[in-house]
Amino acid sequence: MMEANEFRQLLQQTEARLRESIDARVEQTEARLREYIDERAVKTEERLREYIDERTHDAETRIVRAFGAYQQSATVRFRKIEADVSNVNASTTEQMDAFQSKLLELETRIVVLEKPGNPAA
Repeated sequence: MMEANEFRQLLQQTEARLRESIDARVEQTEARLREYIDERAVKTEERLREYIDERTHDAETRIVRAFGAYQQSATVRFRKIEADVSNVNASTTEQMDAFQSKLLELETRIVVLEKPGNPAA
């Protein structure tokens, strides 16, 4: 029969092997769990980036469309302003031409009136 010391020694050896085996399995499980968490984190990050990229693209598209609509209405307003300014310029030019004609006519009359030998002078 086995002595108490031999039994204790066998028990301690068995306990040590069990601890080593359990420690090894815990380390393997931890490693697999870390790997799984890292993979999930990478996939989640990729999906989040894709989602953000899509939303950013959608927002940019809406902004571009809004500016396009504004640009069209602004172009119409600017063309109207250009037409109005052109009309004002044409009207002003006509008025200046009429004023210059009248001024020239007055200057001509003054010259004629101031000529020596003019009975009205």
